[in-house]
Amino acid sequence: MTALLLITTSVLIWGIAPWQYYMAGTMPFQTEFLSVHRPDAKNMLMPGPYEDLSTLMHVPEWYAVIICVCIGMAALWMSFHLLIKEGLTPRVILMLATTTLIILPYGFEYDMGAITGALVIYLASAAEIPMLTHLMLGLLWALPALILEIKTVQLPISSSILILSLVSLYFCESKMSAASSIENLLGREGERAVTDRTAP
Repeated sequence: MTALLLITTSVLIWGIAPWQYYMAGTMPFQTEFLSVHRPDAKNMLMPGPYEDLSTLMHVPEWYAVIICVCIGMAALWMSFHLLIKEGLTPRVILMLATTTLIILPYGFEYDMGAITGALVIYLASAAEIPMLTHLMLGLLWALPALILEIKTVQLPISSSILILSLVSLYFCESKMSAASSIENLLGREGERAVTDRTAP
């Protein structure tokens, strides 16, 4: 529904021509980019499992797709299981951002801005984090800057960092500060605003 609304709004504002260019030019380019695997500069900036499997490990395309679908379904399950269990906490937000990059076959290192932003919020709200999780989150933070060096090793290190960070976040028993829930934080700010308005 959201996608349909955005498409309709863009057509009303800019007309149908941009979508015609997208369907005729951009989509074929993206399809070829993902289908023809070559270790050039663009592919080397993609940290997800699909690109690691197809370009670095030379796994046949359909096998790579099947493996990535299984990994993506597991990542989604972990993220939404915690979302239902503890609500919209900083840990869940970080897991959802990481899951998005794990699932997308067309994701670059600059798309990790959402992950690093969520990571800052999580670290600021966690009172205590297990050492292993701290290590994985440090590697996750450094991944955008080190991805070219990591890719030269010809092993699926970047996707392993994403996946292991997600798994460590899911299983870690981190102690959160009192304002760890985004919903609680927003609720407290609302209560403060009401108190300030009603105060003499």
